[in-house]
Amino acid sequence: MHCIMPCKNLSDPSEFYVNDLGRDTIFHYKMNEETGDLKVVSSLRFRDGDGPRHMSYNPCHNGILYISQEMGSAISVVQFDYKTNKLLNCIQTLTTLPDGVHNDKGSVYTTSHILCDATGKYVYCVNRGHNSIVKYCVDPLTGLLNENVGPSWIKCGGAVPRHFNIDPTNNYLVVANQEGYPFDNFCVFKINHANNGELEFVQMVRSGTPSYIHFIQKPKKT
Repeated sequence: MHCIMPCKNLSDPSEFYVNDLGRDTIFHYKMNEETGDLKVVSSLRFRDGDGPRHMSYNPCHNGILYISQEMGSAISVVQFDYKTNKLLNCIQTLTTLPDGVHNDKGSVYTTSHILCDATGKYVYCVNRGHNSIVKYCVDPLTGLLNENVGPSWIKCGGAVPRHFNIDPTNNYLVVANQEGYPFDNFCVFKINHANNGELEFVQMVRSGTPSYIHFIQKPKKT
């Protein structure tokens, strides 16, 4: 088990999705609130060796979930029933690597974190080994990754990007590059909404092997 996420866009703690990297499967569990027992409600199996890692909802398309395939260097789009949370189908899988760079099932190239931005227009995923951030535009009608627009890449500013987050204004993306000195750092990118969500490098801050980023609200002075 690698990633656990509550259903209904994080709002239903009694039902949740779990990525099982070793079994190439995403599971949908329901918890008995009285006993705490878990029951598998639905599941979807991906291609052998894909290794589902992290996932992200599209905030504007109910029933769409994006999965980063760690070992397969890919993004899968999963459709689910928004009323029942039942997993329905994997409706799309696209590579996170550019032409000429071939997935090696985890020897060098692996994905880690994935996020859809707050507008539901862009999906970002980080590539370890290739040390890049891939961006896909989202089809506004279907929630699928838009193959007509195509992906774009930018170097992450360090090595082994393990995690990233988008700030509450939806204008900046911050990456945690975990590899040791001199490549371990936080890198800040601006999201250019006027240019299809392309990323623009802003700043690099040295840090000791960061692995996670979470934004908090600064306490108000009393």
